[in-house]
Amino acid sequence: MRDARLVATRLVVALVAVAALVPAVINAAHAAHAGAYLAARYRSASGQPERRLLTAMEHLGEQMGREIPAGALVYVDEPDGIWWFRLQELAAMHGVTTVGDRGRADVVLRRRVDPRLPDGMGLELTAVAR
Repeated sequence: MRDARLVATRLVVALVAVAALVPAVINAAHAAHAGAYLAARYRSASGQPERRLLTAMEHLGEQMGREIPAGALVYVDEPDGIWWFRLQELAAMHGVTTVGDRGRADVVLRRRVDPRLPDGMGLELTAVAR
């Protein structure tokens, strides 16, 4: 009886450990993929990481802080999954709440690529009519 209880306890502990480990491995793989994507995509001709990506992120964050009031509900409409994630991060850092439903949003946020801009990109904000 005692041996069966010990085996059952160990089995439960093993299942809980696996249940905790699987999401961690998935998230670690996603983070590694995102980092490799950005490192490969934003390299200069010399093979060094471009400073342009970092300054672009800084400027997008500054623009977001200036143009979107803290606490506003924002829907991020970005087709590139990596940039969608980065815009979500920037929104959180600037006190902006992102929503998954465009109908609940106050503002729709898009990344606009334009070579005439200092870093080659900016934000396009569209107020949602209620």
